[in-house]
Amino acid sequence: MESHERELVAAVRAGKTHAFEKLLERYEGLVCHIVYRLIPDADRKDVCQDIFMRVFQGLDRFRFECKLSTWIGRIAYHTCLHRLQKKRPSLYEDLPEEPGTGMGAEEADLILQIERRELLERVDKEIAALPLLYRTLLTLYHVDDMRIAEISRIVDLPEGTVKNYLHRARARVRQKLNRPSVQEAL
Repeated sequence: MESHERELVAAVRAGKTHAFEKLLERYEGLVCHIVYRLIPDADRKDVCQDIFMRVFQGLDRFRFECKLSTWIGRIAYHTCLHRLQKKRPSLYEDLPEEPGTGMGAEEADLILQIERRELLERVDKEIAALPLLYRTLLTLYHVDDMRIAEISRIVDLPEGTVKNYLHRARARVRQKLNRPSVQEAL
């Protein structure tokens, strides 16, 4: 994979437009996962564009001391932090809803789908209520399948701290999901 990354970076540095388009396609998901967990709806598109502009401008300085995905993730994370510090927006906005599925399914399947969707919405809500760093770590680890070492380099924290924070973040979400709601108590 690293030789493919080197070839891609070399092609972008050589000014080949299609190479940068490939880079965009390959790392768009990673950038979007980070941005969508950290930035409110209205600014997401601008932040993603800003991140890829920074990637393009900084590619000459990339020295393959880490994976390209780690380097891009780090740029995305720090760009989001900078934007949040500038604007101080609400960090607890919901993620965009996914379109409904299975409308032609049997009633039992439909009920299961509704229950699953409600659970996923609760999980998303609890994750969104976590501190910024915890949200980022959960997203990088569980959504982007990054290793602890990569995450450590992105967020500038020791690996042990990242593991500890991931454990705490999962425990918080689990605790909130297991707590009976006020309506159930009535």
